[in-house]
Amino acid sequence: MEPNWIQQRAYLTPNRIGLSFGERSWTFKEIADNAIEIAYKLANFGVKSRSRIAILAPPSPEFVFIIYGCMLAKIEIVLLNNRLTKEELAYQIQDSNVEAVICHEGDQHKLGHGLNSISIRDLFQSNKADIQIDLYWNETDTISIMYTSGTTGYPKGVRQTLQNHKASAINSVLNIGMTPEDVWLCMVPIFHISGFSMLMKSLLYGNEVKLYEKFDVEESVEQIVAGSISHMSVVGVTLGRIIDYMEQNDLIAHPKFRLMLAGGSSIPVDYLKRAAKLSLNVAQTYG
Repeated sequence: MEPNWIQQRAYLTPNRIGLSFGERSWTFKEIADNAIEIAYKLANFGVKSRSRIAILAPPSPEFVFIIYGCMLAKIEIVLLNNRLTKEELAYQIQDSNVEAVICHEGDQHKLGHGLNSISIRDLFQSNKADIQIDLYWNETDTISIMYTSGTTGYPKGVRQTLQNHKASAINSVLNIGMTPEDVWLCMVPIFHISGFSMLMKSLLYGNEVKLYEKFDVEESVEQIVAGSISHMSVVGVTLGRIIDYMEQNDLIAHPKFRLMLAGGSSIPVDYLKRAAKLSLNVAQTYG
């Protein structure tokens, strides 16, 4: 058994900033309060514990609160890539056998007819139904399901349990260390494990996640040079753009910026050599 990660984090560090987006930020107490409210509102829509829903939306604080609300309500989350075609989404929705799809208003046109669709706007404006929120979680409970194309045939849904996410977070600390001042810059999709894992580490270790809707090379370099972040996840293309921008503007990473995790594909050796000259520590990862 594991203590409820969301409420435990709010108990341990209630006033520490856990999430920021644009000019706004939320403490872990505020994050937990938002998540509890979403759990109650999901119950009002008839979404019950041990059921399964999908989420289709761009990165946003609302997306994060829905994820945490599902975790509190013990609802399995199927994370959909909002860059997929209508046909690709239809396959994953049918294959995962979800009871409902929570969808951003801008993505509703990608859903087929006959689906139980709940808009994010309607969810946040709905009433609440009281449910029991457990103080402890089972390690074998499925938290998230992500579809991978790294196989033959159609993409396959991969279950990720509480124990999976915990092991990933522990291995991260064992490999790259941790300080109370760690801040992760998240410009990667939440529907991908690179973004989702930042949220799980934040709950377990109490670090802040600076969330952006999409990659912004100028903004990312500004954060790296200013020392306002300690870690960032990238793919080869975005790493190359960061290196180019820093070289063109004669910039060096701040000593507080500790590590850039690069995944998605192998990284050219030239990128690694150029990054080293900019004080950018890069670790190649896969998951």
